[in-house]
Amino acid sequence: MFHGRGPEGNRLVQGKPDWTAGCIAVRDDEIEDIYAMLQPGVPVMIYP
Repeated sequence: MFHGRGPEGNRLVQGKPDWTAGCIAVRDDEIEDIYAMLQPGVPVMIYP
C-alpha cells in the first residue's frame, strides 16, 4: 500500500516508529502523481 499523510501532515508521524506497518508513505502531492501514472493492478517495484 501507498499512503498519503493527509491534512495532518508530518505532525502525525513525528516520533512514531514504523507507523506505516510496511507500507510506503509519501506526501499527498506525491501520491496524486503516483495515482495519475498507474492503472489498477499494475505492479510497482520498490528499490532501496
